[in-house]
Amino acid sequence: YMSPDEFALEPMRWLQRLSQHKITWALAPDREYARVMEAFIVASEQQKGLCPIPHLDLSNVRHWHTFGQPLHPDTHALVMQALKPHGLRENWYTPCYGLAEHAAGALFLPHDFVVSTSGATRRVAVASRSSFDSQLRAKVVHPQTHTELRDGQVGELWLSSPAVALGYANNVDMTREQMGVALN
Repeated sequence: YMSPDEFALEPMRWLQRLSQHKITWALAPDREYARVMEAFIVASEQQKGLCPIPHLDLSNVRHWHTFGQPLHPDTHALVMQALKPHGLRENWYTPCYGLAEHAAGALFLPHDFVVSTSGATRRVAVASRSSFDSQLRAKVVHPQTHTELRDGQVGELWLSSPAVALGYANNVDMTREQMGVALN
């Protein structure tokens, strides 16, 4: 475990601990992977291309979940480029989706997801879907037309399950705006 404050002060310590303790599973937002990579690359350049963490071995990592914000394909590529020489496997990246309106992590994408870009904004296009909750239904939906998109297209992720909240406490307008929409 690392506190957010400790992580912010010394992001590379996270990599060091993953290696030292042979961690197989970890979780961080996309921006934190980017922060770790920025620190790692700067330190590598200062070390004239040598690894700034002695004996860095990430071969035990099976899953690094990324969550909580837009997923940036550049971050994934940067992590692979920098850390593959240190044992990081090709399929380390497991995007997951959770939200305050859902009681638990909502969706854990398989390793065969597709990353695409849409205009100036980079987004994830889900090619196949999976869930730990058999009652959860996930749809990729066009944000303006509210129509379901085909696999591989970019859109909003809409969820339905018994764990989805019925609305926002004491906020009827927000509930109507965010949760009162339906597929066309």
